[in-house]
Amino acid sequence: MFVQVDPQALFSALESCGFARCVSNHSEVSYERKHKNDNFKIIVFTSITEGSKKARGCGSDAIRVIAIQRNVKGKLYSKRVYRVTSQETVIERTIERAREAYKAINEILKGGK
Repeated sequence: MFVQVDPQALFSALESCGFARCVSNHSEVSYERKHKNDNFKIIVFTSITEGSKKARGCGSDAIRVIAIQRNVKGKLYSKRVYRVTSQETVIERTIERAREAYKAINEILKGGK
């Protein structure tokens, strides 16, 4: 079951976890958080267009969480968060994916993967 996520609820949750708001080249609101090692960061693409009161519709797009390294092509971590079940669980899963991305960076820094 697809659910529409309230943008302000998602934005507030991300901001409370230390993410800063950005807008991608396609006017999509995204949030970024630098890792303690400044060469890495986590980006959450919200599927919400700047100025919109809601995310794109069912089947149009999922929330995406990625981890990247500066000056390196490709993603270190990439997961989608499908907007199903309830607004609360979508937000919880988004935060959990961000934590997983942070852990993936830590593993790389430790010499794993």
